[in-house]
Amino acid sequence: MRFRVGVVLLVRDMILLANHIDGSESYWVLPGGALENWETLEECAVREVKEETGLEIKVRRLLFVDEAISEDKRVVVTNIVFLGEIIGGRLNPNPMGYFRGAEFIHVNQLDEINFYPRITAKVLKEAYSTNFKIETKYFLHNY
Repeated sequence: MRFRVGVVLLVRDMILLANHIDGSESYWVLPGGALENWETLEECAVREVKEETGLEIKVRRLLFVDEAISEDKRVVVTNIVFLGEIIGGRLNPNPMGYFRGAEFIHVNQLDEINFYPRITAKVLKEAYSTNFKIETKYFLHNY
């Protein structure tokens, strides 16, 4: 089982996304990453966003938990997604490994880009339409 922490960061109608590459496939995810053994979920969110983007953030609240299970049931990825706020720094992506960069994309474009997991795009659009005044949710799906 893997745990990944993601953060929703908005500036007006734009959401910050991280661009990853796997082989020849390019895709977008929320900024964030793997939880280290020594850190809390909030510490992971702050660290990963700073490492990837150069931005300093404050975690506001938990939005949803999304568990993705591979078809063969050998891999389970638990995505823990927070709503955050940018409190400092400047967008200065640090490409490394599979991480290729970060940029703000209009929320309405989430359906038009290769965004993972797909259920996250749907939930983000719903949450955005209510100004993120949704109850914390849990999703379970296959990938």
